[in-house]
Amino acid sequence: ISLFAALLGCYFVTSLVTENRLVRVVSVLGSMHGYYYYFAEGDIVEEWALPFIAFSLFFFGRYLKTSELKEIHIFLTGVFCAISFLLNGNLVSVWGAFVPIIFIKLIVEKNWKHLRKCFIYFLSGLLLVVFITAGVLVIHGALEEFLQAYFGFNNSYIEGNTLSNLYSAVITSAYKEPWFGYVHVGSLIILLHQRKMDWKYSTFLYSCVSLVLLNMSGRQYEHYSMQLVPCMVIPAAVMADALFRLCKDNKEFIFILALLFIVW
Repeated sequence: ISLFAALLGCYFVTSLVTENRLVRVVSVLGSMHGYYYYFAEGDIVEEWALPFIAFSLFFFGRYLKTSELKEIHIFLTGVFCAISFLLNGNLVSVWGAFVPIIFIKLIVEKNWKHLRKCFIYFLSGLLLVVFITAGVLVIHGALEEFLQAYFGFNNSYIEGNTLSNLYSAVITSAYKEPWFGYVHVGSLIILLHQRKMDWKYSTFLYSCVSLVLLNMSGRQYEHYSMQLVPCMVIPAAVMADALFRLCKDNKEFIFILALLFIVW
């Protein structure tokens, strides 16, 4: 169920890049290239957080592309942020990247109305989850134990990790899955060739924040990198859409993809 919801969220994200359904499907499936490796033994918090990350990425991307503000989307991003944070503190990269981008955008545009709405609805969604969770823990007399286990355990994980170790871990994670590098370099070349500002550039900041947060502990467990899957959706869609535009029809597009699949 979690994987299906994540795929659906990623499919919605690709709709921001292209209207072609075939390109959308190919982009989502291509982004899942490393999922089998990241999945490890399953039943991990990264797996459960993927849908919340994917749909939040869609909401953020939709706003950056259209500037259309929907209160329910802001509220849900707050809810999803709180849930992901409670699952694991390093699973908030999509919010860590896009919230500052949108905040700066609204400040530059002096769009105080949207800024006020974003603050109120996002904070409302976040606090709703926090209060419900805290209430349940208080009822069961487990709030203090939860705080000690959550913050104490996570703090012990990052203790002793140096900047040099973090840098080494980030580079290793970026190159561990070749497809991650291919789609980011390829999409960056395509976007630069267009010679115009595009909201899709924000995905590179998102990927960088993800690489840093997943390596905060200095432990390079495979399943930590599962949160890189949504990072590849937009770059993959940019590349797939550019390739499709070079092809005469769907058959040629599928044939080229088949050749690429055989080579890689």
